[in-house]
Amino acid sequence: MPILACMGMALLIYFLLSENIASREVEKIKCSKCKHEIDSSYEFCPKCQEKLKESCRKCNSKIDTNWRYCPYCGNIKKSR
Repeated sequence: MPILACMGMALLIYFLLSENIASREVEKIKCSKCKHEIDSSYEFCPKCQEKLKESCRKCNSKIDTNWRYCPYCGNIKKSR
């Protein structure tokens, strides 16, 4: 009987952990230039080398090149 309880606990822990790992999948976005689907964490598109992120001049956080404001400090970006 204790063996069955241990196996049951092991299965429960396995399913709980596997659910957490699956929910950590990287968000996908499309490159604004070539429309290739890429990970949102990329700073450059691997297909066309378009720059996707840049550092905020005030707080140095990585932000999308198309954003007008930094979402972390509120700094207004200078136009390109």
